[in-house]
Amino acid sequence: MGEVVNIEPRKPHVCLQTSDGNVHVIPVSLMRAIADGKMSPDDIADRDQVVRAIIAEWLRLIHGNS
Repeated sequence: MGEVVNIEPRKPHVCLQTSDGNVHVIPVSLMRAIADGKMSPDDIADRDQVVRAIIAEWLRLIHGNS
């Protein structure tokens, strides 16, 4: 099991469940820093699974559950 940290000061955040069953809580500030090029997706633990979950959710939002 990974490290448990208090995320209260890091709100707002995004919760993602990856296909391997893990749940990741990612601060929006981290997502913005990655989008702005200030940080790399490589800085996210379990990066490949998290990126897949983000893309899957994005596609669901755009195209529905099909």
